[in-house]
Amino acid sequence: MKELLVLVSGSEKDTLVAGAALEIARPLSAHLRFLHIRQSLGEMALHMPHYGFAMGSAVAPAMEELKQRQDARAASARLHVETMCRDAVRSGEGEFRWASGLSANFEEGTGDRVVELVVRLARESDATVIGRHTDPDGMPEDLLEQILFEAGRPLIIAPDMAPSHSVQTIAIFWKDSPEVARAVTAAMPLLALATQVFVLSLPEEDGSSVDGLMALMKGLIDAGIKAEVKTLEAKGRAVSDALLSAAKEFCAELIVAGGYGHGRTREMIFGGCTRRFIESGDTPMFLVH
Repeated sequence: MKELLVLVSGSEKDTLVAGAALEIARPLSAHLRFLHIRQSLGEMALHMPHYGFAMGSAVAPAMEELKQRQDARAASARLHVETMCRDAVRSGEGEFRWASGLSANFEEGTGDRVVELVVRLARESDATVIGRHTDPDGMPEDLLEQILFEAGRPLIIAPDMAPSHSVQTIAIFWKDSPEVARAVTAAMPLLALATQVFVLSLPEEDGSSVDGLMALMKGLIDAGIKAEVKTLEAKGRAVSDALLSAAKEFCAELIVAGGYGHGRTREMIFGGCTRRFIESGDTPMFLVH
């Protein structure tokens, strides 16, 4: 895991996103590719309240205000990155390097089809770090889900609190599914560096998870990773709530899980684990579809 794409929007959550990316990348001596997207004003207006309704003489002032907001967000995004990199050596315009081998750069992307751009860049990276969509920023509200579904790479969702150190304790939300298997494989570089790994599992009624769990543990042992299995009981709670509660109990600093095992549409309509994981902001989430 040598390059992380880090999406910065120019909002205050950039500090959380950059902080999470830094603490994940630091022990890996990885490169942080900070990206800020400048959408066209027309595309931006579609995802900002009220601007899409401007008509007649109100259009020009609305577009000018959007342009000012666009410029301010870009400047803010750059400032957030430069502030985070203040203890690094500047090796070029928007480029930074630490003595530990960690490096970073800041760049802007532009255009109308920004989701396609982000997905393409996400595919070129080992993982993408993003914050939850908490306020209008001119980007699609479901950008996170689109990256998760279309990039084919891990998505790391930053928490709502800045981490104070590199990830040491990891919880794997185990289910015998292709999505979880892919997530564990992708997270191996991080699992290998962790001091504690907990595999959290809720028994399935047909017992189908037992063989898969044993195979997982063998794979971790073969990779030199010591992990503990913790079998949970739902006790009337939703599966997602039982898992998140256990992760908090074991002080997990990163959660590894599969994304949308039942299909995105079904989970968006009826609810599901992935939706709950995306909405929970206490711990960074490492998701793979």
